[in-house]
Amino acid sequence: MSDDKPVVGDPAEQAQLDTLGNPAPKAPVAKEPVVLDAAAQAAADAKAADDAAKAAAKIAADAAAAEAKAVADKAAADAADKAKAEEPNDDKELDVDVWGSTGSAQGDAVLALLQNSGVSTDEAKALMFDAIKAGDPTKIDAAALEAKVGKNKATIIIEGAKNFVKEQREAAQAIVATMHTEVGGEANWKAIADWAKKGVPAADLEVLREMIDSGGVKARLAAKEMKGLYEAADGNSTLAKTEVIPGGKPPVNNKFVPLTSIQYADQLEKANKEHRGNIPEPVRRALLDARQKGKQQGI
Repeated sequence: MSDDKPVVGDPAEQAQLDTLGNPAPKAPVAKEPVVLDAAAQAAADAKAADDAAKAAAKIAADAAAAEAKAVADKAAADAADKAKAEEPNDDKELDVDVWGSTGSAQGDAVLALLQNSGVSTDEAKALMFDAIKAGDPTKIDAAALEAKVGKNKATIIIEGAKNFVKEQREAAQAIVATMHTEVGGEANWKAIADWAKKGVPAADLEVLREMIDSGGVKARLAAKEMKGLYEAADGNSTLAKTEVIPGGKPPVNNKFVPLTSIQYADQLEKANKEHRGNIPEPVRRALLDARQKGKQQGI
């Protein structure tokens, strides 16, 4: 038996057959819109506005807090950088454009420590300059220096100043011994130095003084040059050489005092103590010459 539906010629009948056994579709039911009364609507609008205001206020507060934090962080970083820049740095090199140089590692170390301790050049001059210039570190205003840089640094600075003064004194003694040796004695050097003040042009004398202050070979060359200028000048006679014993003092009657071996050892020990183990070459040479003269005389 065929499952095909019968075909009916009448369209109306055919429609009935097509829907036979199937329920007819229901018509859609329209939803009623939710309508609030005026009071409820006003409350909802007020809440929405309040929520929007709170959200905007939070955004503004967060932005302000972030900006304030950034400003505070920058201020803290700037303060740290400034404090670091102002913090004393004992290893900072001496600013010679501001402080100059003593020409001595020991002296410059003292200046650098003063500089790095926050002491100004004017303060340093008031505290120490006159005392060091006079060669007397005991005149340093230790109490004022300690108040300025602290006890430990003040002690180091004062000890450094003492060593510098001692170093300068020994260097000066060595130079004097050199000059006396090269020109034939203290009396000769005095005569040359007095004459040179007027007998040598100022510019040339300044150069010679710089050579003398340098010590060593330069000082010897300067002494020889000044002796030659003195002897060549009109009215001056050739200087007689007087032998010199340690200390730069000419012997009695301008005669060399020969040394025995015991005297030589004694003089050498005294010179060693006086110069703390660093006997200037002219002194050492004078001692050796004195001993040689002693040997020549059989003593």
